[in-house]
Amino acid sequence: MHTDQTLKILDDATINMGAELRAFNNKTCNAFVTQELPRETAARKRRGQKKMKRKQSSPDDTSGPSADPSVNAMGEPDGPLPKRFNLRKYKYHSLGDYAKMIRRLGTSDSFSTEPVCGVNCINLMYADRIFATG
Repeated sequence: MHTDQTLKILDDATINMGAELRAFNNKTCNAFVTQELPRETAARKRRGQKKMKRKQSSPDDTSGPSADPSVNAMGEPDGPLPKRFNLRKYKYHSLGDYAKMIRRLGTSDSFSTEPVCGVNCINLMYADRIFATG
């Protein structure tokens, strides 16, 4: 159960974490060159091949293969692409709303869909008896 004091602590911790994430983004991330993981590169290649197959099956295809061996037919590099920390993701953006939503709606452990499902399932089990005619 949250109190006003624990929600104030959550607000303050969220503000501090936001400042730390911005500092991490500005200082630490700029010091390192990062790239896609091998599985991300493979997934991107598979998507490109799938898109290329669809494009080749269409009658208006006029593009040919690239002359550069380091670039695939879609014009993307075959190797891993550079990757940076993205602070603009929704999960970071929404952190500031948690305490406000807890104040407004309560904690997420205070409600469940189970009672709704239970009632509907029981009604469905006995629907033939309830709505039987004759």
